[in-house]
Parts: sequence; C-alpha cells; structure tokens
Amino acid sequence: MSGDELARIAGVSRNTVYLIENTSSNVQLGTVCKLARALQTDPSAFFSNDQYRAPTELRLGNLQMVVARNVRAHRVRQEISQNQMNRDLAMAPGYLGVIERKAPDLSLDVLEKIAFYLACPLDEMLLDSKRRLIR
Repeated sequence: MSGDELARIAGVSRNTVYLIENTSSNVQLGTVCKLARALQTDPSAFFSNDQYRAPTELRLGNLQMVVARNVRAHRVRQEISQNQMNRDLAMAPGYLGVIERKAPDLSLDVLEKIAFYLACPLDEMLLDSKRRLIR
C-alpha cells in the first residue's frame, strides 16, 4: 500500500504519513489508532515484533483509556506517587493525574517517556488485560 493510499484510508494527511515514515514525528495516539484501523492491525504491533490479533472497533475506541489504566497500574505497582513521577519526568504539576483520569490524546513522545520511566515496553502500555499474543 502506498503512503498516499494509507493516508486516504486512515483519514490523515499524506504529510503525516511521510513524517512518520521518514522522521521521528511526534504522533498522537489518535493517529496511531487511525493507522491501525487502516492497516487492520493492533496498535501494539507498531512497537513490537510480536503478533497480535486484529483489533476490534471497541479496542481502538478504548485505546486511550487502556493507556491511562496501564500508566496508573504500573506506577502504583512500583509505589511511585504522581507528584514524584511528575517531578522526575519534568511534567507540569497534576499532568500525570490528568493522564490517568482523563486519558488525553497523548503524543507517543510523552508515552514513551512514561514507559521508559516505568521500565515498561511501549507495546505493553497499549495492551489491555484481555489482549493476547498470537502464538
């Protein structure tokens, strides 16, 4: 599939596809979902060599909430406070709380920074507890 065709099917600009393919573009989760839908692949597959089942519309529609739950779960499991993590990552006070509660359309740069801090692979941040790898 050409970049132009992918852009058309995904409903994103050709420039967005070009930047993702050729630079370290700061992509939003919403764009990741659009591309996953167009390519009929799970968003986690973009960040891992593992094979995942094809996503459902419900899965793609809930991705931001899944990410929010995973950020909170990993942080709590490691007994790190929101304030401490905000300070360590140089985030605005309260921003992590917004991420965990409201699941904004995060950029992959921010999500990658959080995942690295929590020592969690980026693809796992995108997985809900019901998603299983294809073995």
